[in-house]
Amino acid sequence: YSHVRDRSRTLDGAAAWSKVSLSISAGSEGNAIYGNIVSGNYFSVLGARPALGRFFAPDEDRTPLTHPVVVVSHSFWESRLGADSSVIGRAVTVNGHPYTLIGVAPPGFRGVFTPLKTDAWVPLMMQAQLRPGRDLADEPWLWMFGRLAPAATRETAQRELSTLTAAWVKEV
Repeated sequence: YSHVRDRSRTLDGAAAWSKVSLSISAGSEGNAIYGNIVSGNYFSVLGARPALGRFFAPDEDRTPLTHPVVVVSHSFWESRLGADSSVIGRAVTVNGHPYTLIGVAPPGFRGVFTPLKTDAWVPLMMQAQLRPGRDLADEPWLWMFGRLAPAATRETAQRELSTLTAAWVKEV
């Protein structure tokens, strides 16, 4: 993926995301929520800054199943975690697997798919654990977006995004 992304002439940043159903528990109570599996640069392409903690580091998006970390929405942090700042670095359970809560998104942040309220984001490289048994080659599951570079056309960027998506699917 990086060899394609780094030569982009039409995009001033490109990122990937996919929808996923999640259950997060930080103790005894589980919470069924809507989440996203995202590329490591998802938040930076959107220009977002964490309200608390941090977003994903580059190495958390390079190797499948090696970095079980999660970022939660500000509203989830307030309503389900009591707006407790000590939750950063705490172990939580995501779909029955141990994860570390590393950050809280800024208030009102909804990501790129705003019709649904997204309450958590996990690295794209964790998708095999969170969507086990799915044959991803036969279904559309990964979406990409990007910022246009100066003087780039929408049509050229769309072709480049299609190339990037194909390359990313092969890597994941």
